[in-house]
Amino acid sequence: MKKLHPTKEKIIKETLRLFAEDGYEETTMAHIMEATDLSKGALYHHFKSKNDIADSAIAQISEQMKTEFEAILKKDLSALEKLTEIISVKQEVFAQQKQAFINIFNSSKSGPLKQKMQAASCQNFVPIMTSIIAQGQKEGSFSSAEDPQITAYLMFNIQKSLQSVPPKIAQDPEQTKSFMRAGTRLVCQTLGIDPHFFDTFCA
Repeated sequence: MKKLHPTKEKIIKETLRLFAEDGYEETTMAHIMEATDLSKGALYHHFKSKNDIADSAIAQISEQMKTEFEAILKKDLSALEKLTEIISVKQEVFAQQKQAFINIFNSSKSGPLKQKMQAASCQNFVPIMTSIIAQGQKEGSFSSAEDPQITAYLMFNIQKSLQSVPPKIAQDPEQTKSFMRAGTRLVCQTLGIDPHFFDTFCA
């Protein structure tokens, strides 16, 4: 993975912190200057806007996940073991910046960024899952007989829908968990695996 300039890394880190704490819309370049202790010239030398910073953060995380996913595919593991590792890596990569990306995704002013996040996720997720599904079908651990690529796209779209929890449900942690469990069981049904396979990831 390409190493970023230390100042760029600092700007991205502090900006994501601000997005998480204050929200995407409320964060301004002035706030970022204050948080990074950089002059206006120094900040704008690296990034033209907060959108530009968010765009770089998305690209950086996307590249990191692609590298780690591809490494998992090369391991001598069963399809279910690879699937477990893929989910664990994805949760680990997003763990520290989860709230920042949720706030970007939920902002009414982040349409292009939202599309970029979804496109990057699709580009990483679908080819990897296509390979794992094909392996699982060959092993007999996935009972679905559908085309692996079509199944991977279905999984991606179910996953995408889980990112938009209805406001009424989002207010109640227990209902949110139920919503997530229902969605992941649809994924299990699509793959033809144990319906409780993802339960531990939704706890």
